[in-house]
Amino acid sequence: MSKTEKPAVVPQAAGSKAAKPVEAVVYLGPAIPKLVSHGTVFSDGKIPAYLEARAKKIPAIRGLIVPVSRYAEAAKELRSPGRLKTLYDAVLKEV
Repeated sequence: MSKTEKPAVVPQAAGSKAAKPVEAVVYLGPAIPKLVSHGTVFSDGKIPAYLEARAKKIPAIRGLIVPVSRYAEAAKELRSPGRLKTLYDAVLKEV
């Protein structure tokens, strides 16, 4: 593109709202063999079907998936007694 050309603008349909950016999430639970590792990031912000299926059997898994913006805080929380540590231990017992 030359200096005089302007970038293309894609018009939006009337009344459409701009899509909200999706925040990635990270799994902070223990590794589940052949399924997921501690620290796995899901960039689309959704729990994949294979992990959702396991979460039906071990509901604590859902509580260990946090937005990446909360990663540092949640990782720190895992090191002391509390909700996340309890969830982590519950998943660990099941795997």
